[in-house]
Amino acid sequence: MKRILVPLDFSEDSINAMKHALYLASKIKSSVRLMHVKISEEFISPRYFSEVFNQCNRSVEECLVKLIERYQDEYTGGGEFDFIITDGKVYRSILDRARADDAYMIIMGTHGASGFEEYWVGSNAYRVVTVSNYPVLTIRHGFIKKEIQRIILPIDMGKNSRSKVPLVTELAVATGAEVIVLGVRETRRIDIVRKIRQYVSQSIDFMKEKGVQAHGMELHCKNSIADDTIIYGVQKNADLIAIMSDYDENPMNIRIGTTAQQFVNHSPIPVLFVPPPK
Repeated sequence: MKRILVPLDFSEDSINAMKHALYLASKIKSSVRLMHVKISEEFISPRYFSEVFNQCNRSVEECLVKLIERYQDEYTGGGEFDFIITDGKVYRSILDRARADDAYMIIMGTHGASGFEEYWVGSNAYRVVTVSNYPVLTIRHGFIKKEIQRIILPIDMGKNSRSKVPLVTELAVATGAEVIVLGVRETRRIDIVRKIRQYVSQSIDFMKEKGVQAHGMELHCKNSIADDTIIYGVQKNADLIAIMSDYDENPMNIRIGTTAQQFVNHSPIPVLFVPPPK
């Protein structure tokens, strides 16, 4: 059975990411594994538990057990909802665990906060995104809605741009979401415009064959691909944006700063980063 891995540092952001994971896992029939990386031997009861349970004060393990008990009813994926505790460098531990579990996806927050054991989710999200061989879904601080009803799927001239289409199709089928296949570009060159339109059309045909409600749109980016795609997603009330984690290999992306990092830092909408084919 598939398994979704959720790095958890007990910040509100990581708890929110876990709630999204339970929703998605229930839709795709996947197990959920919470993962805590200990970076200190000192234990201080996380604020979340002091506010909600007011009784977790002995160990990380006890907190994780109580967390699973609290949210067990929200998981209907038919698999396991469990946890594992490790130590070491945070982002490396997450990647090692994803490899050991052959994870279907990693879902994590992007914000974090200072406090219990130096909350580490936010500071490690970008590292995980850029190195992971598994899809990573990042949830920005404050995004509460869990249902996925509309997905933005940017397609450009990048050599791997269409590699994310099968995974997005699978998620759209499971959630009943519509997909906007967005042809994005930073140029008016007619040869590139035509090629992107062709890629968009092929992607739509693939998804429609699977029963997905998909349609195409175009976006001529005047700022950066990341910022303009995010603005478009907000305008369309999107619930997910799906991009490649190697987005900066796109020869047309000449803006300063990495596109992936811009999505992690700026998008109020959850972003699914899909690694390039091995």
